[in-house]
Amino acid sequence: MAEEVHCVWNMGTPCSGKRYKELMFDKQLEIPICEKHVEEHKEVMILHANAYDIEEIVDMDPEERKRLVYTMVLAGLDVSGVSL
Repeated sequence: MAEEVHCVWNMGTPCSGKRYKELMFDKQLEIPICEKHVEEHKEVMILHANAYDIEEIVDMDPEERKRLVYTMVLAGLDVSGVSL
């Protein structure tokens, strides 16, 4: 029987989607996390990689972070190289 995975991430939003273990932080730690929180973490990392201050990013509403990332993508920014 497969071990049940519980998301340990807390970004101020409820968990949703499949839960699994993801290698994060330059593939150094395996973190139990849900799909929604993986996506939110990617958005944080994309903003940080594009010169946003981490404190400013964390203080943002999740929808604001998502809007900024979508705006960057629509402007032609390649975000595929940003790692968890």
